[in-house]
Amino acid sequence: MISLLSVAFLHAASAPPRSATFDLELLGGVGAFSFNKARSMYARFPALHDVVVDVNGDWGRSVPGLQLLLPQLASFTSITALSVSWQGLVSFPNLLCALTGLKKLELFGNKIVALPDAIGDLKELTFLEVGENQLTALPDTLGALTGLTELNAYSNKLTTLPDSIAALTQMKTLSLFSNKFTTLPKPIVKLTSLTELDLSFNQLVTLPDSIAALTALENLDLEDNKFTTFPKPIIKLTSLTVLNLTSTQLVTLPDSMAALTALENLNLSGNKFTTLPKPIVKLTSLTVLNLHRNQLVTLPDSMAALTALETLSLSGNKFTTLPQPIVKLTALEKLDLDGNQLVTLPDSIAALTALEELYLQYNPLAKPQSSAVEAWLTSRVMEFHVSRRCRFRRRGWPRSSEEIGAH
Repeated sequence: MISLLSVAFLHAASAPPRSATFDLELLGGVGAFSFNKARSMYARFPALHDVVVDVNGDWGRSVPGLQLLLPQLASFTSITALSVSWQGLVSFPNLLCALTGLKKLELFGNKIVALPDAIGDLKELTFLEVGENQLTALPDTLGALTGLTELNAYSNKLTTLPDSIAALTQMKTLSLFSNKFTTLPKPIVKLTSLTELDLSFNQLVTLPDSIAALTALENLDLEDNKFTTFPKPIIKLTSLTVLNLTSTQLVTLPDSMAALTALENLNLSGNKFTTLPKPIVKLTSLTVLNLHRNQLVTLPDSMAALTALETLSLSGNKFTTLPQPIVKLTALEKLDLDGNQLVTLPDSIAALTALEELYLQYNPLAKPQSSAVEAWLTSRVMEFHVSRRCRFRRRGWPRSSEEIGAH
């Protein structure tokens, strides 16, 4: 049997509740508390309309008695949210398709190889998570779930999507990272309400022009695909605020990228830039720019135009001196220069009056620095350690040895 360790009622002080949530947390362990008893408790409050059941295992360990529990769940018709994750399931429990009131279903971290056609009967679903399974395809009937706003099918073995997915016009979040896509599945471009699309860690070599139809897209993750040049259709996605092109073998960016004027967070780490691509300095809404692990040796004066920049990562490049344009980025709060070849910091670094975090680990830094730099460090309650990480906070903020790079 399943041990019921927590039964919580959330309702107003005045009784009886009419629209409260009956939350059952079914955690690991074998006990004498039967699910039938939990159901009888629920029967005392017939006006309750929401039931949340969580039968997740403890760090991947399956819940003892799960196979006894599932048939009972099927008759608990008021369940609206169900999580059966990390249970080692090799097949989808078909009886769950009888829970037609479900709005949220999580089955991640199992070994499920296929979803049943009957999943299309769960027409109230708005959230479906089937990541970290062994799915090679999704059923056509998924297109019947027209209320779905979020689908997470990451870390599977998908190579395509059924055409019926195009009917999911309310979809806002689609996560397909770590699958085996070599081309963008055609139905995706029909999902015009999408605001977040994660296609990282696939095998894409290009993107079709039709992706321009995703005019609401704000967050696009293409990390670790097989691009060798910038996918130009991205330029048409002018609502983008977050773009991740980490480890995509890029050596340059087209001037037309400057059209992405809404972009606030750009990740270009792990590429092959030897100079800063020119269009970046036109992206004046940027607050976060990550250029970690490229081959940069200097930065152009024009970078000073990025006046909104708050976080800049230049770690793992080839700087021997601090690029002077950096000291003009007076909104900077975090600057990461780990893993370069810096020996000294210029006195002009004191112009970064908003700086709260500075990372200098794995540089051949001399100690002490100039008296002006040392005075700046001291005035801001900083500690400085050669070849170690230096993180500081504004005067008066609490510090820990970990934060400031203790010896």
